[in-house]
Amino acid sequence: MQASPQRLVSAALWPLAVWPSIFNMDKHPADDYAERTFPLIATAVGFWICVGLLAYTLMQTGSLVSIEDGDGMTIQARLIPRWIESVSGVLWFFLPALYVIGLWLYAARDEAFRVSVVTRARCETNSLVAHLALQESRHESSRL
Repeated sequence: MQASPQRLVSAALWPLAVWPSIFNMDKHPADDYAERTFPLIATAVGFWICVGLLAYTLMQTGSLVSIEDGDGMTIQARLIPRWIESVSGVLWFFLPALYVIGLWLYAARDEAFRVSVVTRARCETNSLVAHLALQESRHESSRL
């Protein structure tokens, strides 16, 4: 099954595309839309927290220190906290992991919801056809 370019772009930008689904919860009280959406929203929150912390750690440039020895040589060094390296390494591990997990959850929810909408539409169409056939048969029997 081929996906439309809009669905591919939407899936690729899932950290941004997921937020409108919060406002669609009241439209789907009878199906499991909420069960598929809450893990996705939690993943998006974790993703954006990870992005923010990574941006903060990358902005920690440290302070410039100049050390002068007895021969007139000046050594300049930038001192950064040791935890920056450790934390940024962990964040660089979790950021792509959260993105891939969110992409999978978004695509699975999109596919499952699309299938359930198509199935529901087919059932409604079938019931509408049956209802119209029943009305037509009643109309014909009343003419007899």
